Amino acid sequence: MTVAIALKSTFSQRFYELCCQYRNAGFFFYTVEKLREMFMLENKYKRGCDFKRRVLDDPQKELRELYNTGLCDLYFEFEPKTYKSKEAQNRLLSIYRPPFQGFQKMIKAM
Repeated sequence: MTVAIALKSTFSQRFYELCCQYRNAGFFFYTVEKLREMFMLENKYKRGCDFKRRVLDDPQKELRELYNTGLCDLYFEFEPKTYKSKEAQNRLLSIYRPPFQGFQKMIKAM
Protein backbone atom coordinates (compact mmCIF):
# COMPACT_ATOMS: atom_id res chain seq x y z
CA MET A 1 0.00 0.00 0.00
CA THR A 2 2.97 2.35 0.41
CA VAL A 3 3.36 2.31 -3.37
CA ALA A 4 -0.15 3.74 -3.81
CA ILE A 5 0.60 6.60 -1.45
CA ALA A 6 3.87 7.44 -3.22
CA LEU A 7 2.23 7.75 -6.65
CA LYS A 8 1.87 11.30 -7.98
CA SER A 9 -1.43 10.96 -9.79
CA THR A 10 -4.74 10.10 -8.16
CA PHE A 11 -5.56 7.98 -11.20
CA SER A 12 -2.27 6.10 -10.78
CA GLN A 13 -3.24 5.38 -7.19
CA ARG A 14 -6.67 4.16 -8.22
CA PHE A 15 -5.28 1.93 -10.99
CA TYR A 16 -2.65 0.52 -8.65
CA GLU A 17 -5.39 -0.42 -6.20
CA LEU A 18 -7.46 -1.99 -9.00
CA CYS A 19 -4.44 -3.94 -10.23
CA CYS A 20 -3.77 -5.22 -6.71
CA GLN A 21 -7.38 -6.33 -6.47
CA TYR A 22 -7.15 -8.31 -9.74
CA ARG A 23 -3.47 -9.33 -9.63
CA ASN A 24 -4.18 -13.06 -9.28
CA ALA A 25 -6.53 -13.03 -12.27
CA GLY A 26 -3.94 -11.14 -14.33
CA PHE A 27 -6.46 -8.89 -16.03
CA PHE A 28 -9.69 -6.96 -15.60
CA PHE A 29 -12.23 -5.51 -17.97
CA TYR A 30 -14.20 -2.28 -17.65
CA THR A 31 -16.25 -0.15 -19.97
CA VAL A 32 -15.18 3.46 -20.37
CA GLU A 33 -18.48 4.48 -18.79
CA LYS A 34 -17.80 2.28 -15.75
CA LEU A 35 -14.31 3.77 -15.34
CA ARG A 36 -15.80 7.27 -15.60
CA GLU A 37 -18.32 6.34 -12.90
CA MET A 38 -15.74 4.69 -10.61
CA PHE A 39 -13.39 7.67 -10.85
CA MET A 40 -16.29 10.16 -10.63
CA LEU A 41 -15.50 11.67 -14.04
CA GLU A 42 -18.95 11.71 -15.61
CA ASN A 43 -18.62 15.43 -16.45
CA LYS A 44 -14.88 15.53 -17.14
CA TYR A 45 -12.72 14.56 -20.14
CA LYS A 46 -15.64 14.40 -22.55
CA ARG A 47 -13.38 13.73 -25.53
CA GLY A 48 -12.18 10.16 -25.68
CA CYS A 49 -8.61 11.19 -26.46
CA ASP A 50 -8.47 13.38 -23.32
CA PHE A 51 -9.86 10.58 -21.17
CA LYS A 52 -7.34 8.12 -22.62
CA ARG A 53 -4.39 10.46 -22.12
CA ARG A 54 -5.19 11.65 -18.59
CA VAL A 55 -6.93 8.64 -17.07
CA LEU A 56 -5.24 5.70 -18.81
CA ASP A 57 -1.94 6.72 -20.46
CA ASP A 58 -0.48 8.84 -17.65
CA PRO A 59 -1.07 6.27 -14.85
CA GLN A 60 0.14 3.46 -17.11
CA LYS A 61 3.37 5.35 -17.78
CA GLU A 62 3.93 6.23 -14.10
CA LEU A 63 3.38 2.66 -12.88
CA ARG A 64 5.58 1.22 -15.65
CA GLU A 65 8.43 3.62 -14.82
CA LEU A 66 8.26 2.75 -11.13
CA TYR A 67 8.11 -0.96 -11.98
CA ASN A 68 11.21 -0.66 -14.17
CA THR A 69 13.13 1.05 -11.35
CA GLY A 70 12.02 -1.57 -8.82
CA LEU A 71 9.83 0.77 -6.78
CA CYS A 72 6.52 -0.85 -7.76
CA ASP A 73 5.49 -4.49 -7.89
CA LEU A 74 3.18 -4.31 -10.91
CA TYR A 75 2.02 -2.29 -13.89
CA PHE A 76 -0.78 -2.56 -16.44
CA GLU A 77 -1.29 -2.44 -20.18
CA PHE A 78 -4.63 -1.81 -21.85
CA GLU A 79 -6.24 -2.40 -25.19
CA PRO A 80 -9.58 -1.40 -26.68
CA LYS A 81 -12.10 -4.21 -27.12
CA THR A 82 -15.09 -2.59 -28.82
CA TYR A 83 -15.60 0.69 -30.59
CA LYS A 84 -18.44 3.15 -31.02
CA SER A 85 -17.55 5.44 -33.92
CA LYS A 86 -13.87 6.27 -33.38
CA GLU A 87 -13.76 5.86 -29.59
CA ALA A 88 -13.13 2.68 -27.65
CA GLN A 89 -16.07 1.76 -25.46
CA ASN A 90 -14.52 -1.14 -23.53
CA ARG A 91 -11.01 -1.67 -22.24
CA LEU A 92 -9.21 -4.86 -21.30
CA LEU A 93 -6.50 -4.08 -18.76
CA SER A 94 -3.75 -6.66 -18.30
CA ILE A 95 -1.69 -6.72 -15.12
CA TYR A 96 2.02 -7.49 -15.22
CA ARG A 97 4.10 -8.40 -12.20
CA PRO A 98 7.30 -10.31 -11.47
CA PRO A 99 7.07 -14.08 -11.81
CA PHE A 100 6.26 -16.07 -8.72
CA GLN A 101 9.49 -16.17 -6.70
CA GLY A 102 8.91 -19.70 -5.41
CA PHE A 103 8.60 -20.99 -8.98
CA GLN A 104 12.01 -19.61 -9.88
CA LYS A 105 13.55 -21.26 -6.82
CA MET A 106 11.95 -24.60 -7.78
CA ILE A 107 13.39 -24.37 -11.29
CA LYS A 108 16.88 -23.59 -9.97
CA ALA A 109 16.69 -26.57 -7.59
CA MET A 110 15.98 -28.99 -10.45
